[in-house]
Amino acid sequence: MKLSNNEGCVVVLTRKDVTVNFNSENEITFKANHMMLISCKNNVIDFSELDDSAVLYLNKDVIKDYIHFLKKDISALSPNLRSTPCYMIERCQTPHIFQEAVRLSQDAQGCEVDRERSRCLSFTVLSIFLSNNNLIPFLIREIRSNLSANVYSIIQSNMHKEWSLTSVASCLCLSPSSLKKKLKNEDTTYSKIITDCRMRYAVEQLIVFNKNISQVSSLCGYSSTSYFISVFKEYYGTTPLNYVHQHRGKMIA
Repeated sequence: MKLSNNEGCVVVLTRKDVTVNFNSENEITFKANHMMLISCKNNVIDFSELDDSAVLYLNKDVIKDYIHFLKKDISALSPNLRSTPCYMIERCQTPHIFQEAVRLSQDAQGCEVDRERSRCLSFTVLSIFLSNNNLIPFLIREIRSNLSANVYSIIQSNMHKEWSLTSVASCLCLSPSSLKKKLKNEDTTYSKIITDCRMRYAVEQLIVFNKNISQVSSLCGYSSTSYFISVFKEYYGTTPLNYVHQHRGKMIA
């Protein structure tokens, strides 16, 4: 059975020993009760036997969110993406978690709670591979074709850093003008991306961590609290204080 995923990568649970052929060249046998994280991008992968219920498909949004969830400063990484393997493997200790992640991901009619559970369980499955030093480079490569997703991931990996177009471009080995042009081709801008990141982070700090407006303004990289408030109001349609009051009112109700 050939394996493909145009949206990202996959995790496969081997219920029995299987033979896998990569690009009609390398044939490898994998033992039962292991999980394989596989890059489908530009790879032809053929399994001797495979049940679709043993495959967890991960799209680029999940991968991007997982990199953000790890809160690793990926700007400090200089991964040689070409040398990153197209798969990695770990023994499966919790098959029931994997199966639930697959079930929820395949339920197109699932409610919002189930979709959030699916996302969280996908994170749990990916975390099985955390001991592998190639995991972050592997995931970065999976979203690399989407430059704006890379910019989001870089900024979100260290929200306290004083980011600029130049510093982000440097992380991507691009010139500022080249980055600006490429983002325009994806119908976005650096200014929009960093504002998105800062505003999402601001809400997290206000609601989850109960920080005051002055603290949040500073944490989001704004030197002026009044300017932060004006940006927040333009983005969310209300001031930070009113946003907090409205959220708390919904919780009480």
